[in-house]
Amino acid sequence: MGSDFLGISALAGLLGLDATAVFQGMLSRPLVAGALFGLLLGDWQVGVLAGGLLEMLSEAVIPVGAFVPPDFQVATAFTVAGSVALLKCPALAAEGVPVEGVVALMTILSIPLAVAGGALETQVRRLDVVVTHWVDRRVAAGSPGAVSLVPAATLPGFFLKTALLSWASLELAVPLLSGALGLLPAWTWTSLSLVYGLMLMLGLAILADLFWEKRAWVFLAAGFGVARLMSDVLHLPGAWIFAALAAMGLCVPWWLERRGRS
Repeated sequence: MGSDFLGISALAGLLGLDATAVFQGMLSRPLVAGALFGLLLGDWQVGVLAGGLLEMLSEAVIPVGAFVPPDFQVATAFTVAGSVALLKCPALAAEGVPVEGVVALMTILSIPLAVAGGALETQVRRLDVVVTHWVDRRVAAGSPGAVSLVPAATLPGFFLKTALLSWASLELAVPLLSGALGLLPAWTWTSLSLVYGLMLMLGLAILADLFWEKRAWVFLAAGFGVARLMSDVLHLPGAWIFAALAAMGLCVPWWLERRGRS
């Protein structure tokens, strides 16, 4: 899995640039990146399960002002690639370990990595400030071409921060976990599967709160269609039921409010 880890980490670094440095086309969102990672690793289901969960949890973190959020790109790469690798371990495969349990474990372990990634990004941004001030002085001295040096001097830092942290964490954690998890009793994985369900409900609650505040009934209706697809493809009826109840709970008050104004 070494080459897979390296490739996924490099891709995570590239997608991480989309978050703030360039493009900002939402390609760095955990759901998009997780699905892509899973597809490349040959297990799209794990990619969607992990990416979807991290996407919902990440909605609670809003980068306002100078606040630097945790690096969910590192968390997504670690969770998806690590889960796929562990599910292929002979010891775990022989026990029929549930996918949700493995994803829950890797998601929990990815949280401190995401926080560390955010701390590293703070340092990278501070270096960017130093570079920017140097370029300002060069331009003031009569060298306007120095502006072209800014992308070449700053983008590698953002890329390496995500790529190296993802690669190092996968290379260190997966071999250790592969040897240790086979010793755990079977009820451990049942418990972790329940933890995945609890984290999923937490993510749904976060989304419900956001929709309620914004009255985004159109997007909620679109989410209802996605939840129905999840129910048919991933066999998650809970998401379908939640979307139906949330649609009724949010759209009806909105309709009554509009009616009262008219």
